[in-house]
This record gives sequence, structure tokens and C-alpha cells, in this order.
Amino acid sequence: MRNLNITLYKNVLYNLSVCLIVFFACFARIFVYLQNRPLWRDECALALNVINAASFEQFLTPLNYDQCAPLFFMLFSKIMTIFFGASELVLRFLPFFLSLCSIFLFYYLTKNIFKNRFATVIANALFAFNVPLIYYTQEFKQYGVDVFVCLLALIIFSKFNIQKYNVKKSVLFGFLAFLPLLLSYTYAFVAGAYLFYEIVKSKARLNKNFYAFFVTLLIFALTFSCFILLPSRSAMMGTNPQYWQNGFITSLLGAVRIFVENLRYYFAPNTLVLFSVLLSLFGFLHVLKRADKKTYALILLSLAFGIFASILNIYPIMKRLALWSVPSLIILITAGFDFNYTKSKKSFLGFLLLLVLFVFSFFGYFGGYLKSFCKNGVYSIVTYFHSSEDARYGLKLVKQNLDAENETLVLNVASVVEYEYYSKYFNFVLENIIVINPTGYSREQYFKELEKNLKKGKTYMFYHSYDYMSAKVSPYLEEWILKNAKKIHFITKYDRSYFVKITY
Repeated sequence: MRNLNITLYKNVLYNLSVCLIVFFACFARIFVYLQNRPLWRDECALALNVINAASFEQFLTPLNYDQCAPLFFMLFSKIMTIFFGASELVLRFLPFFLSLCSIFLFYYLTKNIFKNRFATVIANALFAFNVPLIYYTQEFKQYGVDVFVCLLALIIFSKFNIQKYNVKKSVLFGFLAFLPLLLSYTYAFVAGAYLFYEIVKSKARLNKNFYAFFVTLLIFALTFSCFILLPSRSAMMGTNPQYWQNGFITSLLGAVRIFVENLRYYFAPNTLVLFSVLLSLFGFLHVLKRADKKTYALILLSLAFGIFASILNIYPIMKRLALWSVPSLIILITAGFDFNYTKSKKSFLGFLLLLVLFVFSFFGYFGGYLKSFCKNGVYSIVTYFHSSEDARYGLKLVKQNLDAENETLVLNVASVVEYEYYSKYFNFVLENIIVINPTGYSREQYFKELEKNLKKGKTYMFYHSYDYMSAKVSPYLEEWILKNAKKIHFITKYDRSYFVKITY
């Protein structure tokens, strides 16, 4: 009777913990989505590709404004804007909805691979509280979608055995297995993991059903890669080489650097990365021992394929570009707890050691949440992760203070896409616009660019948003204005944007 009561108590405690975690995860994501944060520069650039596309065929070629996103992601976004308009909430609906679905997929995955309920609870707590996962719920980019697609693929492939189907069905499944690649490029790592697993497991005893599946998937994937994926990758490498290069593994030291930077990025505001690394190593060894279990094998192999792609300079495994790997990293961090710690004193001591490491690793993590909640609520977590760039406010300010017929708006390169999106949003399209785009970002080059484009006696309003490549431009502009402006009408700094109206 006593054992029955203890079991009942444990079940109630477990179910209550899971319900609270899932509730918070859903609440946090719904809350930040409904805050309707203004689009920042990258989002504006991607949104313009959706809005300006005259036909769906345009998504088959590299996107404009230095952007890259999967075909189905763009198609769905275009369809949504046709029916519901191009507001921020409409554009972000797909990442938001699939991020909510990811909560339940991750719980299903951990519930089925962990035997110890404590491991399931802490894994789902880390997933629920994860700042990047919450943030990319409400950003119009594909990274939150990557998480959903890779989680779903892990679950399906862990239960899927192609060799039991006939050839006709295998061809159909091969085509169906190709389709997620059109929604998430990182799905390729999970699909590759499944194919590799089946080949190794069969030990050369593959039947014709597998070959039908494999060849069909390969034909469609290679065709898509050659005509769509590789041109898009080349375009991104041409415009953002430094950002991508930082995510390519070129040495063992470089691999360690990327791993540590990713842990910091994925588990901000956690600063005790060393303990997180130790937990990951314990978890990796535990998963490696159970690699005969298909799901664990697919998790390790998909990470290995991601690392291999980074080594070959195919796709970077860095920060938001590798957000798809966060669920797998959480499983590695918590897998060390997945054992029966009551069977012996040695097991219990091992559990206590892991628990101490976990507390040290994530005390600042959960403490940061508690502090943010008490002070500003859940939205402060998102602003902590990514400071705001309020282009919506910027265009309101321009609309209120600029005489469209007699005065000229001066933009820097960073504010061009923000202006283009929100000018459509507010139906405020200007004819008199100058874009300041110096060949370099030195003080002298910037001054020459201003003097070349501006005419004395005219009134100008500058809208310069933060430029990651030229953070010093605003101080240059301020210096030039104080020296050359005939009259300064106003100077306003909002978030990381700079607004000033002058007569030259």
C-alpha cells in the first residue's frame, strides 16, 4: 500500500511538472508573438522578397537583399500575405505555429527515449526556457521552422523501416522524404543520418525497396540542390562570407571555439560554459553506449553530418544557422541523468555529481529568467537576447517630420530595406531619397559621400539604422552635421537608429 502511494505521488508530481513546463513554454511563445515586435532589417529584407514577388517562380532563384530561405517557407508566406496582408503577425505565423508544435514533439521524443522521468523533466524545462527557441518563435526567419522539421524527422525516421514496403511504395516514400527539404535545408542532416544508419545496420543486406527509396530521394535532392540550393548558397557566400566562414570548422581548436560559442548563444544568460561542456560529455558517453537504440543513433549521426558539412564548408554550424541542433544538444546535456540512481550508493553519488554540475551550469540560466520575470516580464528575455530595432517607429517619425514634396530622406544601406517595407506598410512612398553607400567606412570616405550627394540650401532628414558593418557611421554623421549644417531642426536617437533633420 505504501509503495502504491509513493508511485501515485511520483506520477502526480511528474504529470504536474510536465504540465507546468508545457504551459510556460506555450505561454512564453504566444506572449512574445502577440507583442508584435517591429521587423528588424533581416526580416524586412526577407519580407520584401515575399511582397515584391510577382509569381511563385521567383522563389526558385536566389533571393534579393542578401537573403536565403527554403522554397516552401517562401511559398507559404506569399500565400498568407495574399489572403491576410503583409503585417508582422501574418509573416511570422509559420515560425510561431511550428514553434508551438515543436514543444509537443520534443516532449514526445524525450518521453520515448528517456527511461528516467527526471531526465525528461529537466530536458523539457531547458527546451521550454530556451531563449533562442522563444525568440525565433516571433522572427520572420526559417530557423524556428528548422527545429520543428528536424524534430519531426527524427521521430518519423526512428520508427520508419523502408525495407518492409514494396518497391512502388518505396518510390512514393522517397519522394515524400524529399519534400521536407523544401521547408528546411537542415533536414538534410537528419535524412542523411537515417540513410547512413540503414546502410550500416543492414551490413550490405539491403533489398530493392531500400534502393528504390534511396535512388528516388537522391534524384530529387540532387536536382533541387543543383538548380536551387547551390545557386542560393553561392549568393550568400558572396554577400556574407565572413558570417558563414565563422561557422566553418577548419581545425580542432576552431571546432572547440564554435561548440563553446554555440553553448553560450543557445543557453544565454548562462555563463558557466565549462560545466555545460562536462555535462555534454557525460551525456555523449551515455548516448554512445546506447547508440544501438535507433533514435540515439540518429541524433548522433545528424549532429555528425552537420559537423561534416561545416568541415567541408557546405553549411555553417554556428548560432542561429544551427538552431536545429538545440534539441539534440539538450538531449546530450540531460542524457547523463537517464539511469536508475537508486540501485546502489555508487549510482546515487554519480547522480548527485551530475546534479551539482547541472545546478552550477544553469543556476545563472534560470536565475536570469527569474530576474527578468520579476522586473519586466517574459518579453524582456527576448530583448535581452536581441535588442530592438524599431523601424516601425522610425517610419512614423519620418512621416510626421518630413515634407515629402520639398525635402529629401537620406538613408544608409542598413535602413534601405526597413524603409522599403514600412513605407509600403504605412503607404508612405517617397520620391526624394538618397542612399549613402561609401565604398569604405572611414571617416573621410563617409564625408566625401555626403558632400557628393547633398546640395547646400536644401533640407534633409537622415534615417540611419544600426549597420553591423559600420557601427561608427553615426558618430561620423553627427560630427559632419555639427560642422556643416546651416540649421539643425532636431536630433533623435531611438534604440540603435539615428534620426536628424538639417538644412545644409
